[in-house]
Amino acid sequence: MSGQPVEVKNKQIKKIVIKSSSLSYQIKKAAIQPGYYLEHWQDLTGDIKYSKARFKPVKKPQYVVPYSEGNLCLGTVPKDYPDTFASNQLTVTSDGYIELYKYDVNSGPEGFSNKPMGMAKINKTRVNKNVCYLYYSNHVTGLNDQRVRKSGKYQYRLKVADEDNIKTQTIWDGGKQAFVARLYYAHYAIGNVTTILKWGKCRLMVS
Repeated sequence: MSGQPVEVKNKQIKKIVIKSSSLSYQIKKAAIQPGYYLEHWQDLTGDIKYSKARFKPVKKPQYVVPYSEGNLCLGTVPKDYPDTFASNQLTVTSDGYIELYKYDVNSGPEGFSNKPMGMAKINKTRVNKNVCYLYYSNHVTGLNDQRVRKSGKYQYRLKVADEDNIKTQTIWDGGKQAFVARLYYAHYAIGNVTTILKWGKCRLMVS
């Protein structure tokens, strides 16, 4: 899972913030209560007491897109803040799943159901320069993945390519006309679709 140490007055304390919005439905479904929805736009976090016995650092998987928590949404760089992307969402989770959530304005407070419309476990990753290939055994409903084998764990492949194209968005306080923050968007290609990776808030957008 992905997370980061908790800092108080520029000093790290023995707690860690778990970014559960980057975890798969397979893990989060046990915590879902009837009538409640998981949040997609807001990062669900929890401070957990840290110790070396409970947490073990591991190497970042190759399929993790830089500066991202893996949440991708159809859309373009928004002209105004807040940035709202009312469209399907693709998630590449930190525990190795690809999930596609269908956007429906009548489904939950953010337009997403708890369960993805399609999902698959990533079984293999191959990186070639600016391109990452993800392999899994079953087609993800709603996703333009490619079938490359007739059977086995590597039947389907999804191509993720860095297009080396960065856009920026500056956020101002309308009342005071004061600078607030600057968001950065890097274009990627997911399958045959151009995408945008925003790391001002660490969120991946598909356009």
